[in-house]
Amino acid sequence: MNSVSIKKRTLWITSIVWMIGLLPLIGLGTYLIKKNRDLRYKYTESKEIELEKKIYVARQSVYQALNTIMDQIESTTNAFEEQNLSALPAYLKKTLETLAYTSGIGVAFAPHEYNKKDTFHATYIVKDAHGFKTIDMQKYYNYADTEWYQSAFGKKITWMKPFLEVSTNTYVLRVVAPIYRFDTSLNTRIPIGVFFVDISRPDINMLVNKTIYDTNTYAFLMSFDNTLISYPIESYLDTYKTLFGISQLPGKKEWHQIQNDIERKRGGITTFSDSLSQESSWVAFEPLGISDWCIVYVTHQESLLSIQSIRHNAIQLASLACALILYLLGLLTYLLQLKHKKNIFVASTTLCFLSLTIFQLYLTTNKAHASNQTIIKSEIDLARFKDFQQQRDKQLRKPNALYIPTGIIINNLLMRSNNKLEVQGLIWQKYGPDMKNIKKEVDFVNTESIKLTELYQTKEGDTITIGWSFHTILNTVFDQSKYPFNILQLDIQLFHPNFEKNIILIPDFGSYGQHEIDTSIGISTKIVLEKGLHISDSYFFYVTKNNPSSLGLSNAVRQQEFPDLSLQVDIKQGIVNPLIAYLLPLLIISLILFYILLEENHLTSDDTIMRISLLGQTAALFLALVFAHNSLRSFLKISTIAYLESYYFIIYAFTFLVASGCMLRSKKDDKKISLFVHFYHNLTYAYWPLIFVIIYIVTLYFFY
Repeated sequence: MNSVSIKKRTLWITSIVWMIGLLPLIGLGTYLIKKNRDLRYKYTESKEIELEKKIYVARQSVYQALNTIMDQIESTTNAFEEQNLSALPAYLKKTLETLAYTSGIGVAFAPHEYNKKDTFHATYIVKDAHGFKTIDMQKYYNYADTEWYQSAFGKKITWMKPFLEVSTNTYVLRVVAPIYRFDTSLNTRIPIGVFFVDISRPDINMLVNKTIYDTNTYAFLMSFDNTLISYPIESYLDTYKTLFGISQLPGKKEWHQIQNDIERKRGGITTFSDSLSQESSWVAFEPLGISDWCIVYVTHQESLLSIQSIRHNAIQLASLACALILYLLGLLTYLLQLKHKKNIFVASTTLCFLSLTIFQLYLTTNKAHASNQTIIKSEIDLARFKDFQQQRDKQLRKPNALYIPTGIIINNLLMRSNNKLEVQGLIWQKYGPDMKNIKKEVDFVNTESIKLTELYQTKEGDTITIGWSFHTILNTVFDQSKYPFNILQLDIQLFHPNFEKNIILIPDFGSYGQHEIDTSIGISTKIVLEKGLHISDSYFFYVTKNNPSSLGLSNAVRQQEFPDLSLQVDIKQGIVNPLIAYLLPLLIISLILFYILLEENHLTSDDTIMRISLLGQTAALFLALVFAHNSLRSFLKISTIAYLESYYFIIYAFTFLVASGCMLRSKKDDKKISLFVHFYHNLTYAYWPLIFVIIYIVTLYFFY
């Protein structure tokens, strides 16, 4: 058989082997895709089942609470003829005390029914910060002309849509029922007024959300005609009034389809994706069974953390499978090729693991939130946080929290070192009428120095807004273990330096544009950054802390589970400069080391002088490697080993192997070292594949 036919036969065999090798890869890829899809389906199905249970519990909780109010109303109206009118205020107060989630109760009498002298009379008992307050409603307006009064007659119990109660200047959800007296002359019952119970907006929102125990979920009530009954962001009830109004907001168009399903009185579960923030949610809605209302339950898909974990597992399996298959293909080619078989093996395995390493680094996501973080990215998140905080304060017996809207804009952000940052910008706060005696100031945590300069102080209505410019040096610790593929997470923690009052800073979302809120809140569009850095994300969050002492104060409220407001800024580092500064020298040293390895393999045992020269060159490379490594350590200033440092340790090992070979090859006749000499001879072919195999394994270890 001539050489040409042998080459053709070898080419055909090699091609067939490569094609056969691709079949397991395709099969494995198909399996992983199917497995991933099945896991997605199971994950989604389990979440939908869990959501169905949650909305059932929430619906039952709201239904029972509202039904209790209706039972009390029915009991009161049925026995009202026996009620002594002089004791009516005391009776109403006692009833209000027993009813949960209510803010007011009253009786509005028909003309001359309370007494013959007064045309109108309405006794209205409301809860306030100091207890109970009695209001004569007739002094504020003619209630007989109102919709709520007139709607009460003709029905046993009627739930009204939220409206502004003029006598208290608050929005209420009112349930009304007619009251009667028996007219003996007519031998029938005639209406003498309206009995009513009020639920305030905060109370109905707390009732709807009381069964929710995580910050990824919220609920609200709406009627089938699209009117919002409750909503976590109270201002939406006044501004947009309907779900259709909210659907006109940027990124909220999909609410329109959900609204259509609700109007058709259909319950169910659907998905909603905010096109602006790219956040996905499940939306469950179910008729409440009271009036024409339904409860809507929204839960974020937790940034698809579980699905991302599934994807990462699949990617790792796929990449490892690719590595194994390509390595086997290279090995088969090595066995089949007649010429240059070792070179093909070296090239295939080296390119394989180099590509896989780059692929893994491309897929790397280092960002992780602490388990005790409560992320606040919208007004809904803030409303849920305030509800949770109110419940927590009650459990800890703290006074009601005073919330100070606070905003911040960062103009300059410069890294002085790995643990010191110079930050400049603007900060402002808004103080309401209930904070007249609160000193207007703000402070930063973990600062080396800070300078606050008041820029302005304005008053709009009862609200005082004060703004400062600030210049501070922040002490921070960045995780540089994955440098340069890590994300620097800067936490700017703010607090009010009054430790005796329950003062909590909250994000002033109203002072930011919607685009800023959804992209990079708190960051100036003209921010000054060091070259090579850019902002990838920013958001507000709370970390609940327990202070170890009372700081010498008898009534320190910050000691137990106190939330501090923080702005997190995620900073990505450019990888070009670090690769040039720290990886390029490694590549050059590796190439020279490989050249020494090739040269040494051509030497005989008698070429002692040349071997000593190569050994000296290896020592010089080792010193250069040490200096480069020391430069990297000086820059990072960390106690652990960074990802990029592992490259240096790999080259250290190969430098030692090359140096050992230079010394031991001269004694290749010694049987004790013959095995090492044989290995060293093959190191020429295994050099690059082995380096990139180790780098790939190290990459998987650091990032996964």
